Amino acid sequence: MAIESLYENVPLPLLARVRCRYAHRELSDVAGTVWKELEYSGLSGRLKPGGTVAVGVGSRGISHLPEIVAAVVDWFKKHGTRPFIVPSMGSHGGATSEGQKSMLANLGVTEERVGCPVLSDMDARCIGSLKFGHFQDQKVYFDSYALQADSIFFVCRVKCHTGFKGPHESGFCKMLTIGFGKQKGAESCHKLGLGVFPELMPAMAEFVLGTLPQILGGVGCVEDAYGKTSIVKVALHEDILAEDARLLRIAKSYMPSLPLKNLHVLTIDRMGKNISGPGMDPNITGRFIAECPTDIHINIVSVHDLTQETEGNANGVGAADFITRRLFEKCNFNYTYMNCLTGPLVRNAMIPVMLPHDRAVFSMAVKKGNPFDEDIKVVRIRDTMTLDRFLASPAVLEQIRDKEEYQILDEPQPVMFREDGAFFDWGEDFWNGSCWTEA
Repeated sequence: MAIESLYENVPLPLLARVRCRYAHRELSDVAGTVWKELEYSGLSGRLKPGGTVAVGVGSRGISHLPEIVAAVVDWFKKHGTRPFIVPSMGSHGGATSEGQKSMLANLGVTEERVGCPVLSDMDARCIGSLKFGHFQDQKVYFDSYALQADSIFFVCRVKCHTGFKGPHESGFCKMLTIGFGKQKGAESCHKLGLGVFPELMPAMAEFVLGTLPQILGGVGCVEDAYGKTSIVKVALHEDILAEDARLLRIAKSYMPSLPLKNLHVLTIDRMGKNISGPGMDPNITGRFIAECPTDIHINIVSVHDLTQETEGNANGVGAADFITRRLFEKCNFNYTYMNCLTGPLVRNAMIPVMLPHDRAVFSMAVKKGNPFDEDIKVVRIRDTMTLDRFLASPAVLEQIRDKEEYQILDEPQPVMFREDGAFFDWGEDFWNGSCWTEA
């Protein structure tokens, strides 16, 4: 029997376009806000005239990242110092100096754009060890270029982590321990497992801060539900841990969500490191690879493509049930495995069932996601950062129709495919929101 016979005649649900209205909190002048924060922080009094400043920048697709970094660099230059960028992203970019520099370039952070050199090297020096529980020798690493500088500063986004919950998740602490630690630091931090991260990561960050007084501080960014920068805050050396925890509480309150916590099928058009550490945010999908409490339950998750910015890194793909051949063929397994094997969970890189095209994947997701032939609840999203617009089946529409935040844009329509099996879409005007008018 040909495998095509399993999905060729699956009845598919109708889907309608839906808009979700979240609060808009985007800053009108991000670069100007960064400059003001730096001016009013008191940081200028801590600078060494003519000294070098290593500015750590990670691999996350932070909104307005080039503008933020350029404003930081410009401020340091205007105050008589010599800044340079160091990629601070653990094992990303295939754990190579060129790969990490390329990742920054894809995010718009280049020497020409931000106005200073980008010095990329995977060398990280052990700056000491701390005792953690029964483990007596938890080594802590830090970027060698940064250690040669007179001062150290960094840019980060504060948000929920994708593998554990605690007062410090993704943000200042993670940059200090994993980002600046390069591959060695990331591996050292991850080897004890994500279960200890709520205690281990802030302990390591505190050790770094206590060992390296030249760390001036950092800029923490919080994004709204549309993925736009809404808060920019400079934290000085002594305030980093407190500010990290405070901004995380705000970030959690801003997070968007799927329209329902229980679905038969979630179809995700694309995943990638610029969207989430594991490609698609498990805080949205409920698909945590590690043990993590969640009230989200989705029977089947299908993923159809990788973003260009992820450069083939498909870490996190193991959380899906079905993928397309298109996604598989874009995988750079060196990048994916390096990222995955540096972390604690090899399942992140396991390949789900691969089928030839969108039609096959979507059809099998529908078939396997609804074994009891119920009114099927299907949602299709662009990615886990873009939840203000989605496609939904009638069973979902019925449950959200009377909710004020949702606007159903049209009647449910058949899902259409091209001759090659690819989705025939409503077009970019829907996914980018240009088709909307304010109600």
